[in-house]
Amino acid sequence: MKYFTRLQSQVIFLLFFFAYLPSLQAQLCCCAGETVPDTFGDCNATCSFDYMTGDFADGACSLPVGLTKFVGTANKSSHVLLNWQTANESNNLGFEVERADVDLEWRTIDFVEGAGTRSVATDYSFVDRTPFIGNNYYRLKQVDFDGTATYSEVITVNSEETQNGIATVFPTVAREQLYIRYDSELASSAYAAIYDVNGYLITELEVATSVVDISGLKPGHYVVVFNYEGQTFTERFLRSK
Repeated sequence: MKYFTRLQSQVIFLLFFFAYLPSLQAQLCCCAGETVPDTFGDCNATCSFDYMTGDFADGACSLPVGLTKFVGTANKSSHVLLNWQTANESNNLGFEVERADVDLEWRTIDFVEGAGTRSVATDYSFVDRTPFIGNNYYRLKQVDFDGTATYSEVITVNSEETQNGIATVFPTVAREQLYIRYDSELASSAYAAIYDVNGYLITELEVATSVVDISGLKPGHYVVVFNYEGQTFTERFLRSK
């Protein structure tokens, strides 16, 4: 019977160790609570293993995108500014910006391209120009290049109705007719149009229109956009059921 020498045994052990290491590495990352392994026993985490010490490096088991900040504020124009920051990114295709009102029906309102893979902090921003009156709920759907998606926490931003200095739309909740009161004779020459909350044009209004028939609109939130002397102003209303 032929016996292995000590050197041969060590070589066999090393071959086995390095063949098994990727699976062990993934399992340890998953066991650390960073993510859940898939059907192949791998985990969707980026791990860094120190072969000399046999330990994982600091911060080794990290998610593909490390979101460190996600905040929103409403400005005087009734727009909502969203800001978020990532500490690191791995295969990040980008972010779907989702919004909901009190009914909590989530809708994607835009897509912000990601930075791919990088290990430095990256800042992102998005302006929602057609928020709902009152509370708006936002979340980010981070999407990898392979289609894997992760949701952020939900934040709430309150957007109050403001006077735009051009015209006033009333009532803010209407079913049949909407009224427009212009603040001056010159302002009545402003271009005006109605958009839905996703930014799609519904109809353009005649110059100096003061009464708008909205009976044909589907129930929901809408925005009247005024363009006057190169500036854009918005007024919002709800078409009730």
